Amino acid sequence: MSNWTDTPNRNDPAVVALIRRFRAAPLGPYDPDLRAFLLRFRGVPARGKHVLVRLDGRNAWTLARMGDRGEPVTPIGGCYDDLAEAEWAVFSARWLDLFGWKPESALE
Repeated sequence: MSNWTDTPNRNDPAVVALIRRFRAAPLGPYDPDLRAFLLRFRGVPARGKHVLVRLDGRNAWTLARMGDRGEPVTPIGGCYDDLAEAEWAVFSARWLDLFGWKPESALE
C-alpha cells in the first residue's frame, strides 16, 4: 500500500499481510510498518470515528461513534468481553468506513 489514503486492494499481498498482522495481535506489539499505518489510520477526524466504550461495572466494551467536540458518543452496539476482539471490531469498522470493504474479506 503506497499511501494510507489510497483504497487498498484486498488482493495486494502487502495489504493482506498488514491485516493479518493486526488480526494476530490487535493489542500489539506492532512492527514499525504496522505501527506507522495505525498512527495514520487512527488519526482520522474524530467526528463519526468508531471507538470503544467500556460498559459500566464490567470488563466488557461496546462500539460507539464519536460526535462533535463536547457531544457524547453514540453507542452502536455489540458487546465484547475480550479486549482484543473489541479492538479488532474497531479496526474493522474504521477500515470499512475509510476504504469501503471489510478487512475480513481479504483473509478469506
